[in-house]
Amino acid sequence: TPKTQSDLVVDNGYTLEDNMTVDSLVINGGTVNTNGYNLTVNGDITFNSGELVLNQGCVDCGGNLYVSANGKLVFE
Repeated sequence: TPKTQSDLVVDNGYTLEDNMTVDSLVINGGTVNTNGYNLTVNGDITFNSGELVLNQGCVDCGGNLYVSANGKLVFE
């Protein structure tokens, strides 16, 4: 069963342990690692700092993708 929550705000890193659906994703620092799972974001993804590592997973963004100079998207 996929994990669901309204908003995911990451300050120090987060690793998925199952498929997950959130309303929005904000990365303020650290690494968000999909760990081979699917992350569905119904709204916007905002990278203020840190990185999003796909790591054989998938990210589906239903809104906008905002990346600051300190954010990084990594495909592994």
